[in-house]
Amino acid sequence: MKRIICILAGGRSKRFGSSKLAVRIADRPLISHLNHRLSGAFRSGNEWWLSLAPGQSPPPGSGCCQRWVYDPVSFGGPLPAMEATLNAAQQLPGAQPSDVVVFVAADMPAVTSDYLRTLLRELRLNRELAGVMGWAGEQVEPLPSVWRAGPGLKLVRRAMASGIRSPHRLLRYEKVSTVSVKSNSTLFLNVNRVSDMELVKSTLGDCSHRATR
Repeated sequence: MKRIICILAGGRSKRFGSSKLAVRIADRPLISHLNHRLSGAFRSGNEWWLSLAPGQSPPPGSGCCQRWVYDPVSFGGPLPAMEATLNAAQQLPGAQPSDVVVFVAADMPAVTSDYLRTLLRELRLNRELAGVMGWAGEQVEPLPSVWRAGPGLKLVRRAMASGIRSPHRLLRYEKVSTVSVKSNSTLFLNVNRVSDMELVKSTLGDCSHRATR
């Protein structure tokens, strides 16, 4: 079984004011920070992919990823990016529907290896599931999430065809489950605005930004 970890990095960083992908944690760009932080969640031999907007230049730290997948539309949100990635995974030589794709948002630097292992364990224990997301308090946390490539692709395409645009609404389908986590967890800390960097710094330590477009 192949396992792919895809970092979703195709957002426009509108609220941040410049590319948030230039944020550095412990002197690592966000993408290589996540690669370093989360590699311990998986056995060796997994592939790291990067999801980018059409025409997007390679962001800092992208060299840690073996493959780049470009979204079919510019800034269409996570679902088109997930569809493109799941489809690319199923086009690989020897691909199986049971191959697993893990989606991690580039702007969520506090995600832990333990959390990803928890999601993967839930997927492994229930062979009927297409995907697993988080549930914090009273809301779905759609990223990070884990998906079986074949069933996940069919489900995401079905959702998009029905007009769904937000990944949290995938929970409406019976083949999608959640794992409960503490609602006040810093796991889901987002770097959406420059002001968020103070919370990142207090959570993860050294944090800086080199403004770039």
